[in-house]
Amino acid sequence: MTEQEFTRLFGMYRRLVYHVAYCNIGDAAEAEDISQEVFLKLYTRPPAYDEDVQVKSWLIRVTVNRCRDVRRSLWFRLTDHTEDEPVIQPPSDTNELLEAVMSLSPKLRCVMYMYYYEDYPVKEIATLLGIKETAVTSRLMRGRAELKKLIEKEELL
Repeated sequence: MTEQEFTRLFGMYRRLVYHVAYCNIGDAAEAEDISQEVFLKLYTRPPAYDEDVQVKSWLIRVTVNRCRDVRRSLWFRLTDHTEDEPVIQPPSDTNELLEAVMSLSPKLRCVMYMYYYEDYPVKEIATLLGIKETAVTSRLMRGRAELKKLIEKEELL
């Protein structure tokens, strides 16, 4: 992989990888570390794909797998992950809505983010996360219900 190609892919997918990591881990600093590890892996051992869509799927899959490894680690389970720092989020008109989505539980927010912000279909989300399609649709329904309660309570929109 050339440096120019890596720079282009990094620019295109850095926010996506960070948000997938944050959705799974719930800790901004750890999500940054995971993002760096994923892009280091992309640079040192790039996948043999020609299309950006395939690379995007590969990046998400690697990110999810790395998050699972981190969550399984003894260090992560014994460490307090309450955040004092604000979450880095992309500038957007729907910033309040994105904050509400990010406040959901990790399982729900990851599926909600991938479905609504990254426009992945249910089948592909299931493949990327290694879960059944019914689990994805169930998480989407629960996420919508929790988001509705949160929006009504906070009067966000």
